[in-house]
Amino acid sequence: MLNNVLVTGGSGFVARAVLPGLAAPRLLSRSGRVPEGAPEGSVGVAHDLSAAPPPLSALEGVEAVLNLAGEPIAGHWSADKKALIRSSRVDATRNLVQALGQLEHRPKVLVSASAVGYYGDCADREVTEKDAPGKDYLAQVCQDWEAAALAAEKLGIRVVILRFGLVAGPTGGVLEKLLMLHGVGLVPVFGFGNQWWSWIGCADLGRVIRRALADEQMSGIYNATSPRPLRCKDFVASVASKHGARVVPMPSLALKLALGEGAQPLLCSQRVLPARLTELGFDFYLGSPADAVCR
Repeated sequence: MLNNVLVTGGSGFVARAVLPGLAAPRLLSRSGRVPEGAPEGSVGVAHDLSAAPPPLSALEGVEAVLNLAGEPIAGHWSADKKALIRSSRVDATRNLVQALGQLEHRPKVLVSASAVGYYGDCADREVTEKDAPGKDYLAQVCQDWEAAALAAEKLGIRVVILRFGLVAGPTGGVLEKLLMLHGVGLVPVFGFGNQWWSWIGCADLGRVIRRALADEQMSGIYNATSPRPLRCKDFVASVASKHGARVVPMPSLALKLALGEGAQPLLCSQRVLPARLTELGFDFYLGSPADAVCR
């Protein structure tokens, strides 16, 4: 068990996959809520990181920081939504690192989330951590988000950036979104379904994060994705088969009319491989994403 860990975005879906491996963590979020099932002794801290640095009292004695703060990107992207997506990641991380710099005794490690959106649309090309960033909105957000976290290296803090793929789990993430129509026996495939989806089961993601916190040899950028990305249509078919649902097409135009730029993450093709984690010998789950539940 890892001790004295501060988790930002501590009430979110990904945090719930990590918490079982932490001893009495501090969970910082806008609500300050301690989620059901959190380890005994967990403490909730209410603070909006995007608005201001956290109070130093929330950071004192912390040995590791896990930065998961970020507004969910699902939904229609209005101008206000896009501003919130950015501020909840970039501004929040800058404020966090600013506060860490004011501590007399700083944590040893900062593990900070990013996303495969960093790479933009890659068509059928395989990409690894060595590839250049894309040029769209999400790619720029990810670049600025990562730069804000990497600034902690100048404070003598080990920094690990994890670029998350689509997270598959039973109570959140992409599977929950796909199953919204499950009540009527339907699961949508977006566009023609040929775009590559890089995904990771929430159990694997939890293990990646806990290793990054504990392994002093890890630093820099890592793709937190399954080594077996799937085309959208194959991902959706596995979910439909598991849940006895029927696959139905959702044309790109309809999705764009409903979500605006928010359709981009679903239609973008990203065939991202976890080259650095594979080099470390990380043992990935290699089965169906429909079975990739927190366990």
